[in-house]
Amino acid sequence: MKPVKIILAFVFLILVVSCINHNQSSDKSIEKTNIPENNDEKYINDAKPAGKCPENCVNEKCMTASCSEKTGYKCIYKDIVPCCGNSICEENETYADCPDDCETPPEEFTFSIRDKKYGCKINGTFKLNDMYSRILIESEYTLSLDDYKAYQTDKSKPGEFEFEGATVITDHENDVFCVQGIITGCEHAGMISDEFCWYFTGNVSNFTGQWHEYNFSYNPRRATDYAITNYIRPQDVGFYNEKINLPDDYDDAIAKIHKMMSAKMYIYDATSAKSKEYFRYPNETLDTLQVDCEDWATAFLSLLKNYDPDIKCYNLLIPAHITTLCKFDNEFVIYDQNNYKRDLVITEINYNERRNKFRNWFVNFFGAWNYPAKYRVILGAVDEKGFTEFDTMDDFYDWALKL
Repeated sequence: MKPVKIILAFVFLILVVSCINHNQSSDKSIEKTNIPENNDEKYINDAKPAGKCPENCVNEKCMTASCSEKTGYKCIYKDIVPCCGNSICEENETYADCPDDCETPPEEFTFSIRDKKYGCKINGTFKLNDMYSRILIESEYTLSLDDYKAYQTDKSKPGEFEFEGATVITDHENDVFCVQGIITGCEHAGMISDEFCWYFTGNVSNFTGQWHEYNFSYNPRRATDYAITNYIRPQDVGFYNEKINLPDDYDDAIAKIHKMMSAKMYIYDATSAKSKEYFRYPNETLDTLQVDCEDWATAFLSLLKNYDPDIKCYNLLIPAHITTLCKFDNEFVIYDQNNYKRDLVITEINYNERRNKFRNWFVNFFGAWNYPAKYRVILGAVDEKGFTEFDTMDDFYDWALKL
């Protein structure tokens, strides 16, 4: 009996030991990886021996892989931003850098024109090479590649431009764009701007939706062409015409206005206003005895226009000078400071004869003032209504004879 009990006891012992070993192995669960909630990093847990990184821990497209003791030998992937090839056109990516992710840009170039001192903008006109003219809104214009190709400078030929009345030949290969209009967006809103021009050094490769800002310097007391209109103000000088008691006769009234204005002595702006160029409003000019040519001419024309709003008188822009031209029936008259007055009566019917007579009159005018040859040109004519620019003296002659 004892041998049987011994055998049964031995078998039971074996079963108990087996049971214990099974339970012990069941309690050893596999360690799980805690994946942090981080959008930029991704973990993978390959069952590898401790102290060794997974063999497949390598960089992937738009992601870098890292594994070390610091990561617990786990493979960490981090997004590369920006990355060309992730089907997202990210910040600082362009079509030129990454055409796979970014859309094809519009074939255009945007010009933005700003005055940094006052914050002024311009509503008016955008011109390219004096051939292409379009509306400028809030100092911005978007030029299409097709329009640029149609009006760009012929790069194979030297360029020409007018400077102080003379035609200058230059070998530059740049296009020229200009803006002009009404000042807006600043304390000087409503004033007329001069024409501001820049060289445009771009080419067709720039027309990929690019945007560039150009700066202009607006000086409300300096004018060169269109802005002179701001200073011809007939509405501000009625008090002066009343003060000098103009006669009833039309010719005598014009003569008295000229005589009273001729009492004002000439003085350089650098002396009177401590500025190289400083435009005064007519009421300011009438309140002083010493003025320069542009102040005299704008005040004089303002008085004439106040007396007769329909009078055919204009200020002529000459390099370094401004004078006043009037047309009365068949008579032309030039008025200037120091009681200067020269007239010309034209009765000829033939246009060429009229034109030659008028041209010779101006040749004598320039000669009387000892103008250098390069200054013997009329750049433009201006009144309170606007500015007319002349490319040549022939353009001026034709304009004047049609008054």
